[in-house]
Order: sequence, then structure tokens, then C-alpha cells
Amino acid sequence: MIRGKNVCVVGASSSLEREIECISYRLCDIVLVADGALSYLLEYSITPSVVVTDLDGSWEKIINVSEIGSVVIVHAHGDNIASLKYIVPLLRRVHGTVQCILSSLKFSSVVGGFTDGDRAVYISVYCGARRVYLLGMDWSAKVGKWSKPWLRNHVEAWTEKRTKLVIGKGLVSLISRIAHGGSRGTIIEYYHC
Repeated sequence: MIRGKNVCVVGASSSLEREIECISYRLCDIVLVADGALSYLLEYSITPSVVVTDLDGSWEKIINVSEIGSVVIVHAHGDNIASLKYIVPLLRRVHGTVQCILSSLKFSSVVGGFTDGDRAVYISVYCGARRVYLLGMDWSAKVGKWSKPWLRNHVEAWTEKRTKLVIGKGLVSLISRIAHGGSRGTIIEYYHC
């Protein structure tokens, strides 16, 4: 699905408002979205090919896009086990990611990344994307109001979120250098309209 394709990875920073128009099938063969930006894409009738989530976004929207064909890549970690047990059986096209190898998990992959957005970048590289365009991934912008179900406006990143964004930005920088210089030859770039 991703190998050799141009991929748009869509994050949930407030910059997505000015970049939403860039998400087109002329630019992207495949759209991967961090679940925080899913609701905003759906407002523009953009159904992503892949949703990357640890299930802290809108479960209803994740289930709905799964029913119409999106692949949902669900990341399991220590504090979302109850959500996994409830939501994963309701998804049609689903794959799991984990932070460590567990032999008991048949359908999961260990893929880099820390937040849904940077994990989507790692998945794109891992799956052999030709080029990855980053939209709505302005690490210094406000957190988009669609990023969390309880937000009503764009907000400055709170302490924990700021830390996650710093880590995510570092991980994207790292995979950019590795991917471009490595055998995969994937080019990762921030796309500005």
C-alpha cells in the first residue's frame, strides 16, 4: 500500500488549518493521519488511507473510517489496555504496533515513534514510501483544537505535550537522516503551501 508511493503524514498542530488545502491526491498517493487530526480531515471530506492511533482520539470516528476502508494502526502501551480490548474488536482493517517485542502478539510490529504523528512517519519509512510530506506537523505551533476531544480552541502545548513534541521532533529528524541516507532512500520534508 505504501511502498514506492508519495505519502502525506498529517499531524494535529494548528498549522493544519492553512495546510489542509495541500492534502490532495495530486500530492499524496496515500494519506496517513495521526488520530488527533482525523476529525478535521473528515470535515473536508478527506478519508485517510491509514489512521495511526493509541486510542486517545474520537473512537466513533476511528470506527467509522475503519468501516469505510481506512486501515487503523493501533499502538498498544501500558495505559490503554482497556481501550484496546474494547475498540480493536470493532475495527475492520487493523494492525498493531508495540514498544517492545511480545511473542504472544501475532499481529503487531515494533515501529519507532513516540506520538501518533511521528509514529506515522516511521511507519511510512518502514513500509518503503518514496517521499513523505509532513503537514500539520509544526512542532512549535499551538496544539490544534481537534487534537484532543476535549479541546474547543487551539492552545499552547501544556508541559507534558511540550515534552512529547520535543521528543517527536527529534525522532522525525533522526529518521529523516537515516531514511534519506540509507538504502530505502525515502525523502521526508515539511510541506508548506
